[in-house]
Amino acid sequence: MSGKMPMLHNKDYCRLCKLFFPNLEGLVGHLTDRHQFSCLVCNRAFLSQDGLSSHCRSGSHRRMEEELRNDAFQSSALSVEQPEAVLGGHDLMEFSDSSVIQDEELESRVSGWSTVHPTEIYDILEALESLCHLEEDLAEQKYILNAEAVKTIKGFPARSCCQYCGWAAGRDLKKGIDNGCYYHTESGVILDTVTGKEKGHYFCCDSPRPSQGCEVQPEHKWLKVKDVFNHWKKFAHTPSRGQLSPKYRVVVIDCQTALVEGGFPDGEAIHLTATDYATGKVLLNEHILPTRHVIDWKTHIHGISEADVRRGNALGNTIVGPEAARLELWKLIDDQTVLVGHKMWRNLKLLRMFHSRIVDTAILAKEWSTYKNNINLYTLCLDTIKFETRDNDGHMQDSLENAMAIREVLIQCLGDPDILLGYKATCQERYTAARDEKKEKRRQAKEARQLKLANEKMAEADTDFEESKM
Repeated sequence: MSGKMPMLHNKDYCRLCKLFFPNLEGLVGHLTDRHQFSCLVCNRAFLSQDGLSSHCRSGSHRRMEEELRNDAFQSSALSVEQPEAVLGGHDLMEFSDSSVIQDEELESRVSGWSTVHPTEIYDILEALESLCHLEEDLAEQKYILNAEAVKTIKGFPARSCCQYCGWAAGRDLKKGIDNGCYYHTESGVILDTVTGKEKGHYFCCDSPRPSQGCEVQPEHKWLKVKDVFNHWKKFAHTPSRGQLSPKYRVVVIDCQTALVEGGFPDGEAIHLTATDYATGKVLLNEHILPTRHVIDWKTHIHGISEADVRRGNALGNTIVGPEAARLELWKLIDDQTVLVGHKMWRNLKLLRMFHSRIVDTAILAKEWSTYKNNINLYTLCLDTIKFETRDNDGHMQDSLENAMAIREVLIQCLGDPDILLGYKATCQERYTAARDEKKEKRRQAKEARQLKLANEKMAEADTDFEESKM
Protein backbone atom coordinates (compact mmCIF):
# COMPACT_ATOMS: atom_id res chain seq x y z
CA MET A 1 0.00 0.00 0.00
CA SER A 2 2.21 2.79 -1.18
CA GLY A 3 2.47 5.44 -3.81
CA LYS A 4 -0.01 8.01 -5.06
CA MET A 5 -3.57 6.83 -5.44
CA PRO A 6 -5.01 7.00 -8.97
CA MET A 7 -8.60 8.17 -9.08
CA LEU A 8 -11.13 5.65 -10.33
CA HIS A 9 -14.92 5.55 -10.61
CA ASN A 10 -16.25 2.71 -8.48
CA LYS A 11 -19.59 2.66 -10.33
CA ASP A 12 -17.81 0.81 -13.17
CA TYR A 13 -17.03 -2.08 -10.82
CA CYS A 14 -18.99 -5.32 -10.35
CA ARG A 15 -19.15 -5.98 -6.62
CA LEU A 16 -19.94 -9.67 -7.09
CA CYS A 17 -17.24 -10.57 -9.63
CA LYS A 18 -14.75 -7.88 -8.50
CA LEU A 19 -14.15 -6.80 -12.10
CA PHE A 20 -13.55 -3.29 -13.40
CA PHE A 21 -14.96 -2.06 -16.73
CA PRO A 22 -13.73 0.82 -18.93
CA ASN A 23 -17.14 2.51 -18.98
CA LEU A 24 -20.69 2.31 -17.67
CA GLU A 25 -21.97 0.59 -20.82
CA GLY A 26 -19.56 -2.31 -20.31
CA LEU A 27 -20.73 -2.77 -16.74
CA VAL A 28 -24.42 -2.69 -17.77
CA GLY A 29 -23.77 -5.36 -20.38
CA HIS A 30 -21.97 -7.51 -17.84
CA LEU A 31 -24.80 -7.24 -15.30
CA THR A 32 -27.38 -8.08 -17.99
CA ASP A 33 -25.48 -11.17 -19.17
CA ARG A 34 -24.12 -12.57 -15.91
CA HIS A 35 -26.51 -11.47 -13.14
CA GLN A 36 -30.21 -12.07 -13.77
CA PHE A 37 -31.61 -10.07 -10.85
CA SER A 38 -29.60 -6.84 -11.10
CA CYS A 39 -30.40 -3.18 -10.58
CA LEU A 40 -28.61 -1.40 -13.43
CA VAL A 41 -29.19 1.95 -11.77
CA CYS A 42 -27.47 1.20 -8.46
CA ASN A 43 -25.01 -1.48 -9.65
CA ARG A 44 -26.37 -4.07 -7.23
CA ALA A 45 -27.22 -7.74 -7.82
CA PHE A 46 -29.77 -9.84 -5.90
CA LEU A 47 -30.44 -13.54 -5.42
CA SER A 48 -34.16 -13.35 -6.27
CA GLN A 49 -36.77 -11.24 -8.03
CA ASP A 50 -38.36 -10.42 -4.66
CA GLY A 51 -35.08 -8.93 -3.46
CA LEU A 52 -34.74 -6.84 -6.60
CA SER A 53 -38.36 -5.65 -6.40
CA SER A 54 -37.95 -4.66 -2.76
CA HIS A 55 -34.82 -2.69 -3.61
CA CYS A 56 -36.54 -0.86 -6.49
CA ARG A 57 -39.20 0.36 -4.06
CA SER A 58 -36.59 1.72 -1.63
CA GLY A 59 -35.80 5.38 -1.18
CA SER A 60 -32.13 4.91 -2.03
CA HIS A 61 -33.04 3.50 -5.47
CA ARG A 62 -35.46 6.34 -6.21
CA ARG A 63 -32.87 8.93 -5.18
CA MET A 64 -30.30 7.31 -7.46
CA GLU A 65 -32.74 7.46 -10.36
CA GLU A 66 -33.24 11.18 -9.72
CA GLU A 67 -29.49 11.71 -9.69
CA LEU A 68 -29.02 9.88 -12.97
CA ARG A 69 -31.74 11.97 -14.58
CA ASN A 70 -29.82 15.13 -13.79
CA ASP A 71 -27.56 16.02 -16.72
CA ALA A 72 -25.17 17.98 -14.56
CA PHE A 73 -24.62 15.03 -12.29
CA GLN A 74 -24.08 12.71 -15.26
CA SER A 75 -21.49 15.00 -16.79
CA SER A 76 -19.43 15.15 -13.60
CA ALA A 77 -20.05 12.28 -11.19
CA LEU A 78 -20.40 9.60 -13.91
CA SER A 79 -17.26 10.60 -15.78
CA VAL A 80 -14.19 8.40 -15.38
CA GLU A 81 -12.06 11.29 -16.63
CA GLN A 82 -12.46 13.43 -13.49
CA PRO A 83 -8.95 13.75 -11.97
CA GLU A 84 -10.03 15.04 -8.56
CA ALA A 85 -12.70 12.47 -7.72
CA VAL A 86 -12.43 11.20 -4.15
CA LEU A 87 -13.02 7.48 -3.81
CA GLY A 88 -14.12 7.64 -0.21
CA GLY A 89 -17.83 8.13 -0.77
CA HIS A 90 -20.99 6.00 -1.00
CA ASP A 91 -20.62 5.82 -4.76
CA LEU A 92 -18.36 8.62 -5.97
CA MET A 93 -17.45 11.54 -3.76
CA GLU A 94 -16.43 14.50 -5.87
CA PHE A 95 -15.58 17.82 -4.25
CA SER A 96 -14.05 20.99 -5.51
CA ASP A 97 -10.50 21.94 -4.49
CA SER A 98 -11.91 24.18 -1.75
CA SER A 99 -13.59 21.25 0.00
CA VAL A 100 -10.35 19.67 1.21
CA ILE A 101 -7.30 21.12 2.88
CA GLN A 102 -4.60 21.97 0.33
CA ASP A 103 -2.01 23.36 2.76
CA GLU A 104 1.53 22.20 1.91
CA GLU A 105 2.43 21.76 5.58
CA LEU A 106 -0.54 19.45 6.11
CA GLU A 107 0.32 17.51 2.97
CA SER A 108 3.79 16.89 4.34
CA ARG A 109 2.37 15.77 7.70
CA VAL A 110 0.14 13.11 6.10
CA SER A 111 2.58 11.97 3.42
CA GLY A 112 4.21 9.31 5.58
CA TRP A 113 1.03 7.31 6.21
CA SER A 114 -0.32 4.38 4.18
CA THR A 115 -2.03 4.94 0.85
CA VAL A 116 -4.42 2.43 -0.66
CA HIS A 117 -4.22 0.92 -4.14
CA PRO A 118 -7.43 1.56 -6.11
CA THR A 119 -8.12 -2.15 -6.57
CA GLU A 120 -8.19 -2.54 -2.77
CA ILE A 121 -10.37 0.44 -1.88
CA TYR A 122 -13.73 -1.29 -2.20
CA ASP A 123 -12.62 -4.25 -0.07
CA ILE A 124 -11.09 -1.96 2.57
CA LEU A 125 -14.25 0.14 2.87
CA GLU A 126 -16.42 -2.98 3.02
CA ALA A 127 -14.20 -4.46 5.74
CA LEU A 128 -14.35 -1.23 7.75
CA GLU A 129 -18.14 -0.95 7.44
CA SER A 130 -18.51 -4.53 8.66
CA LEU A 131 -17.02 -3.34 11.98
CA CYS A 132 -19.86 -0.87 12.66
CA HIS A 133 -21.10 -1.41 16.20
CA LEU A 134 -24.69 -2.30 16.98
CA GLU A 135 -26.74 0.44 18.60
CA GLU A 136 -27.25 -1.77 21.66
CA ASP A 137 -23.48 -2.09 22.09
CA LEU A 138 -22.97 1.65 21.61
CA ALA A 139 -25.59 2.41 24.26
CA GLU A 140 -23.54 0.37 26.74
CA GLN A 141 -20.43 2.41 25.92
CA LYS A 142 -21.62 5.93 26.89
CA TYR A 143 -23.15 6.68 23.45
CA ILE A 144 -26.34 8.75 23.39
CA LEU A 145 -27.95 8.04 20.02
CA ASN A 146 -31.17 10.05 20.32
CA ALA A 147 -32.93 12.60 22.50
CA GLU A 148 -35.07 9.93 24.20
CA ALA A 149 -31.96 8.30 25.63
CA VAL A 150 -30.73 11.46 27.37
CA LYS A 151 -32.52 10.79 30.66
CA THR A 152 -31.10 7.28 30.79
CA ILE A 153 -27.60 8.67 31.27
CA LYS A 154 -26.09 7.34 34.44
CA GLY A 155 -25.80 10.20 36.92
CA PHE A 156 -28.15 12.52 35.02
CA PRO A 157 -28.64 15.33 37.54
CA ALA A 158 -31.94 15.60 39.37
CA ARG A 159 -30.76 18.75 41.17
CA SER A 160 -28.09 21.42 40.92
CA CYS A 161 -24.57 20.02 40.76
CA CYS A 162 -21.01 21.23 40.29
CA GLN A 163 -19.93 21.20 36.65
CA TYR A 164 -16.41 20.16 37.67
CA CYS A 165 -16.72 17.48 40.34
CA GLY A 166 -20.42 16.64 39.88
CA TRP A 167 -21.15 17.09 43.59
CA ALA A 168 -24.86 17.71 44.18
CA ALA A 169 -26.00 20.76 46.12
CA GLY A 170 -27.80 18.79 48.82
CA ARG A 171 -28.01 18.61 52.60
CA ASP A 172 -24.24 18.26 53.10
CA LEU A 173 -23.59 21.66 51.55
CA LYS A 174 -26.37 23.28 53.60
CA LYS A 175 -24.77 21.86 56.73
CA GLY A 176 -21.47 23.45 55.75
CA ILE A 177 -19.77 20.16 54.81
CA ASP A 178 -17.54 20.71 51.77
CA ASN A 179 -14.42 18.68 51.03
CA GLY A 180 -13.34 20.91 48.13
CA CYS A 181 -13.77 20.74 44.36
CA TYR A 182 -11.55 17.89 43.21
CA TYR A 183 -12.26 15.96 40.01
CA HIS A 184 -10.82 13.65 37.37
CA THR A 185 -10.82 14.33 33.62
CA GLU A 186 -10.76 10.78 32.19
CA SER A 187 -12.29 7.68 33.75
CA GLY A 188 -13.22 4.14 32.74
CA VAL A 189 -12.92 0.54 33.84
CA ILE A 190 -10.11 -2.00 33.84
CA LEU A 191 -10.01 -5.71 34.55
CA ASP A 192 -8.78 -6.73 37.98
CA THR A 193 -5.81 -9.01 37.32
CA VAL A 194 -6.56 -11.18 40.38
CA THR A 195 -10.35 -11.42 40.60
CA GLY A 196 -11.03 -11.07 36.87
CA LYS A 197 -13.78 -8.52 37.58
CA GLU A 198 -14.15 -4.99 36.23
CA LYS A 199 -13.20 -2.12 38.50
CA GLY A 200 -13.25 1.65 38.13
CA HIS A 201 -10.06 3.45 37.14
CA TYR A 202 -8.99 7.03 36.43
CA PHE A 203 -6.73 7.19 33.37
CA CYS A 204 -5.92 10.90 33.73
CA CYS A 205 -3.71 10.20 36.76
CA ASP A 206 -3.57 6.37 36.59
CA SER A 207 -5.26 5.87 39.94
CA PRO A 208 -8.03 3.48 41.10
CA ARG A 209 -11.58 4.37 42.06
CA PRO A 210 -12.36 5.85 44.46
CA SER A 211 -9.57 8.39 44.83
CA GLN A 212 -9.32 12.14 45.24
CA GLY A 213 -9.42 14.10 42.01
CA CYS A 214 -6.15 15.05 40.35
CA GLU A 215 -7.57 18.43 39.24
CA VAL A 216 -8.76 21.09 41.68
CA GLN A 217 -10.81 24.29 41.46
CA PRO A 218 -10.88 26.98 44.16
CA GLU A 219 -14.67 26.71 44.44
CA HIS A 220 -17.64 24.81 43.04
CA LYS A 221 -19.34 26.02 39.85
CA TRP A 222 -23.00 25.15 40.20
CA LEU A 223 -24.77 23.86 37.12
CA LYS A 224 -28.55 23.91 37.22
CA VAL A 225 -30.72 21.10 35.90
CA LYS A 226 -32.30 23.39 33.29
CA ASP A 227 -28.82 24.13 31.92
CA VAL A 228 -28.30 20.40 31.37
CA PHE A 229 -31.59 20.12 29.47
CA ASN A 230 -30.73 23.19 27.39
CA HIS A 231 -27.39 21.63 26.50
CA TRP A 232 -29.00 18.46 25.16
CA LYS A 233 -31.64 20.45 23.29
CA LYS A 234 -28.85 21.70 21.02
CA PHE A 235 -28.10 18.16 19.82
CA ALA A 236 -29.25 17.12 16.34
CA HIS A 237 -29.21 14.04 14.14
CA THR A 238 -26.91 13.90 11.15
CA PRO A 239 -28.98 14.83 8.05
CA SER A 240 -30.01 12.07 5.67
CA ARG A 241 -28.42 11.80 2.27
CA GLY A 242 -29.39 14.50 -0.22
CA GLN A 243 -30.32 13.59 -3.77
CA LEU A 244 -27.57 15.57 -5.47
CA SER A 245 -25.03 15.92 -2.70
CA PRO A 246 -22.94 12.75 -2.42
CA LYS A 247 -20.93 12.54 0.79
CA TYR A 248 -17.90 10.65 2.03
CA ARG A 249 -18.40 7.02 2.91
CA VAL A 250 -16.02 6.78 5.89
CA VAL A 251 -14.56 9.74 7.81
CA VAL A 252 -12.11 9.75 10.73
CA ILE A 253 -12.52 12.59 13.23
CA ASP A 254 -10.79 13.82 16.38
CA CYS A 255 -11.34 16.84 18.65
CA GLN A 256 -9.44 18.82 21.27
CA THR A 257 -11.21 20.57 24.13
CA ALA A 258 -11.15 23.38 26.66
CA LEU A 259 -13.09 23.71 29.92
CA VAL A 260 -15.78 26.40 29.66
CA GLU A 261 -18.03 28.13 32.16
CA GLY A 262 -21.47 26.57 32.39
CA GLY A 263 -20.32 23.53 30.41
CA PHE A 264 -19.49 19.98 31.37
CA PRO A 265 -16.34 18.17 32.53
CA ASP A 266 -15.84 16.91 28.95
CA GLY A 267 -15.38 20.55 27.94
CA GLU A 268 -16.13 22.26 24.63
CA ALA A 269 -14.43 21.57 21.32
CA ILE A 270 -11.73 24.06 20.28
CA HIS A 271 -10.30 22.04 17.37
CA LEU A 272 -11.79 19.62 14.84
CA THR A 273 -9.96 17.36 12.40
CA ALA A 274 -11.69 15.19 9.79
CA THR A 275 -9.92 12.97 7.25
CA ASP A 276 -11.14 10.65 4.51
CA TYR A 277 -10.48 7.05 5.53
CA ALA A 278 -9.98 5.79 1.97
CA THR A 279 -7.47 8.37 0.74
CA GLY A 280 -6.14 10.00 3.91
CA LYS A 281 -7.07 13.45 2.61
CA VAL A 282 -7.48 16.13 5.26
CA LEU A 283 -11.05 17.41 4.96
CA LEU A 284 -11.16 19.65 8.04
CA ASN A 285 -8.44 20.85 10.37
CA GLU A 286 -9.71 24.00 12.04
CA HIS A 287 -9.72 25.73 15.42
CA ILE A 288 -13.13 26.38 16.99
CA LEU A 289 -13.82 29.56 18.92
CA PRO A 290 -15.89 28.62 22.02
CA THR A 291 -19.17 30.45 22.56
CA ARG A 292 -18.76 30.38 26.36
CA HIS A 293 -16.12 31.88 28.63
CA VAL A 294 -13.12 29.55 28.80
CA ILE A 295 -11.90 28.66 32.28
CA ASP A 296 -9.04 26.39 31.24
CA TRP A 297 -7.71 26.10 27.68
CA LYS A 298 -5.83 22.88 28.60
CA THR A 299 -2.87 24.10 26.57
CA HIS A 300 -0.60 21.72 28.48
CA ILE A 301 -2.47 18.80 26.86
CA HIS A 302 -2.79 19.83 23.20
CA GLY A 303 -0.68 22.97 22.84
CA ILE A 304 -3.59 25.13 21.59
CA SER A 305 -3.69 28.49 23.35
CA GLU A 306 -6.23 31.29 23.41
CA ALA A 307 -3.84 33.35 21.27
CA ASP A 308 -3.82 30.64 18.59
CA VAL A 309 -7.60 30.54 18.37
CA ARG A 310 -7.97 34.34 18.46
CA ARG A 311 -5.32 34.75 15.77
CA GLY A 312 -7.08 32.22 13.54
CA ASN A 313 -10.39 33.98 14.11
CA ALA A 314 -8.89 37.31 13.10
CA LEU A 315 -7.62 35.73 9.87
CA GLY A 316 -10.98 34.10 9.18
CA ASN A 317 -9.60 30.57 9.64
CA THR A 318 -11.58 29.65 12.77
CA ILE A 319 -15.05 28.16 13.14
CA VAL A 320 -17.23 29.96 15.69
CA GLY A 321 -19.01 27.60 18.08
CA PRO A 322 -19.63 23.82 18.10
CA GLU A 323 -22.86 24.14 16.09
CA ALA A 324 -20.97 25.83 13.24
CA ALA A 325 -18.30 23.11 13.42
CA ARG A 326 -21.02 20.50 13.19
CA LEU A 327 -22.43 22.18 10.06
CA GLU A 328 -18.97 22.14 8.46
CA LEU A 329 -18.73 18.42 9.17
CA TRP A 330 -22.22 17.84 7.78
CA LYS A 331 -21.06 19.25 4.45
CA LEU A 332 -18.90 16.14 4.19
CA ILE A 333 -21.07 13.40 5.75
CA ASP A 334 -24.64 12.13 6.01
CA ASP A 335 -26.43 9.64 8.23
CA GLN A 336 -25.01 6.71 6.23
CA THR A 337 -21.39 7.83 6.62
CA VAL A 338 -19.33 5.73 9.01
CA LEU A 339 -17.59 7.93 11.58
CA VAL A 340 -14.35 6.51 12.95
CA GLY A 341 -12.54 7.64 16.09
CA HIS A 342 -11.15 6.67 19.48
CA LYS A 343 -13.85 7.05 22.13
CA MET A 344 -16.15 8.54 19.51
CA TRP A 345 -18.92 9.17 22.06
CA ARG A 346 -16.79 12.05 23.31
CA ASN A 347 -16.40 13.62 19.85
CA LEU A 348 -20.13 13.35 19.17
CA LYS A 349 -20.92 14.97 22.50
CA LEU A 350 -18.51 17.82 21.78
CA LEU A 351 -20.08 18.42 18.35
CA ARG A 352 -23.59 18.03 19.82
CA MET A 353 -24.78 15.46 17.31
CA PHE A 354 -26.49 12.08 17.24
CA HIS A 355 -24.98 9.48 14.89
CA SER A 356 -25.31 5.69 14.90
CA ARG A 357 -22.88 4.53 12.17
CA ILE A 358 -19.78 4.27 14.36
CA VAL A 359 -16.47 2.42 14.43
CA ASP A 360 -14.72 3.09 17.75
CA THR A 361 -11.13 1.87 18.06
CA ALA A 362 -11.44 1.97 21.87
CA ILE A 363 -14.19 -0.67 21.65
CA LEU A 364 -12.32 -2.66 19.00
CA ALA A 365 -9.17 -2.68 21.13
CA LYS A 366 -11.06 -4.49 23.90
CA GLU A 367 -12.57 -6.94 21.41
CA TRP A 368 -9.22 -7.66 19.76
CA SER A 369 -7.48 -8.27 23.08
CA THR A 370 -10.44 -10.25 24.53
CA TYR A 371 -10.00 -8.23 27.75
CA LYS A 372 -12.28 -5.48 28.98
CA ASN A 373 -9.59 -2.99 29.89
CA ASN A 374 -9.98 0.48 28.41
CA ILE A 375 -6.93 1.38 26.37
CA ASN A 376 -5.80 4.83 25.27
CA LEU A 377 -4.80 5.65 21.70
CA TYR A 378 -1.12 6.06 22.61
CA THR A 379 -0.87 2.48 23.90
CA LEU A 380 -2.98 1.05 21.05
CA CYS A 381 -0.73 2.60 18.39
CA LEU A 382 2.41 1.48 20.20
CA ASP A 383 1.16 -2.11 20.54
CA THR A 384 -0.20 -2.52 16.99
CA ILE A 385 1.68 -0.36 14.47
CA LYS A 386 4.70 0.45 16.70
CA PHE A 387 4.05 4.17 16.32
CA GLU A 388 4.46 6.60 19.19
CA THR A 389 1.92 9.41 19.15
CA ARG A 390 2.68 12.67 20.97
CA ASP A 391 6.37 12.21 20.12
CA ASN A 392 7.07 15.94 20.34
CA ASP A 393 8.21 18.62 22.73
CA GLY A 394 5.85 18.65 25.69
CA HIS A 395 4.24 15.31 24.73
CA MET A 396 1.28 17.25 23.25
CA GLN A 397 -1.77 15.69 21.64
CA ASP A 398 -2.34 16.48 17.97
CA SER A 399 -5.79 15.95 16.41
CA LEU A 400 -4.42 15.43 12.90
CA GLU A 401 -1.85 12.93 14.12
CA ASN A 402 -4.54 11.14 16.14
CA ALA A 403 -6.86 10.89 13.12
CA MET A 404 -4.12 9.57 10.85
CA ALA A 405 -2.93 7.13 13.52
CA ILE A 406 -6.47 5.77 13.98
CA ARG A 407 -6.74 5.25 10.22
CA GLU A 408 -3.33 3.57 10.13
CA VAL A 409 -4.22 1.18 12.95
CA LEU A 410 -7.39 0.04 11.18
CA ILE A 411 -5.83 -0.30 7.73
CA GLN A 412 -2.88 -2.32 9.00
CA CYS A 413 -4.81 -4.46 11.48
CA LEU A 414 -7.54 -5.33 8.98
CA GLY A 415 -4.96 -6.05 6.30
CA ASP A 416 -2.61 -8.19 8.38
CA PRO A 417 -4.07 -10.70 10.88
CA ASP A 418 -0.59 -11.23 12.34
CA ILE A 419 -0.72 -7.71 13.80
CA LEU A 420 -3.87 -8.58 15.73
CA LEU A 421 -2.29 -11.82 16.96
CA GLY A 422 0.75 -9.88 18.12
CA TYR A 423 -1.45 -7.28 19.81
CA LYS A 424 -3.39 -10.00 21.62
CA ALA A 425 -0.13 -11.59 22.77
CA THR A 426 1.15 -8.21 24.00
CA CYS A 427 -2.03 -7.64 25.99
CA GLN A 428 -1.75 -11.14 27.44
CA GLU A 429 1.84 -10.48 28.51
CA ARG A 430 0.87 -7.14 30.05
CA TYR A 431 -2.07 -8.73 31.85
CA THR A 432 0.11 -11.58 33.16
CA ALA A 433 2.88 -9.23 34.28
CA ALA A 434 0.39 -6.96 36.08
CA ARG A 435 -1.25 -9.96 37.74
CA ASP A 436 2.10 -11.39 38.86
CA GLU A 437 3.22 -7.99 40.14
CA LYS A 438 0.02 -7.59 42.14
CA LYS A 439 0.35 -11.10 43.57
CA GLU A 440 3.95 -10.37 44.55
CA LYS A 441 2.91 -7.16 46.30
CA ARG A 442 0.20 -9.02 48.18
CA ARG A 443 2.68 -11.74 49.17
CA GLN A 444 5.16 -9.16 50.43
CA ALA A 445 2.43 -7.33 52.33
CA LYS A 446 1.28 -10.60 53.88
CA GLU A 447 4.84 -11.47 54.93
CA ALA A 448 5.26 -7.98 56.39
CA ARG A 449 2.06 -8.38 58.43
CA GLN A 450 3.11 -11.82 59.63
CA LEU A 451 6.56 -10.53 60.59
CA LYS A 452 5.01 -7.58 62.42
CA LEU A 453 2.63 -9.90 64.27
CA ALA A 454 5.51 -12.24 65.18
CA ASN A 455 7.57 -9.32 66.50
CA GLU A 456 4.62 -8.07 68.54
CA LYS A 457 4.09 -11.55 70.06
CA MET A 458 7.81 -11.82 70.80
CA ALA A 459 7.83 -8.42 72.45
CA GLU A 460 4.75 -9.36 74.47
CA ALA A 461 6.41 -12.62 75.56
CA ASP A 462 9.54 -10.75 76.62
CA THR A 463 7.42 -8.34 78.63
CA ASP A 464 5.61 -11.20 80.39
CA PHE A 465 8.95 -12.90 81.14
CA GLU A 466 10.39 -9.72 82.68
CA GLU A 467 7.27 -9.25 84.77
CA SER A 468 7.40 -12.86 85.98
CA LYS A 469 11.02 -12.40 87.13
CA MET A 470 9.97 -9.43 89.23
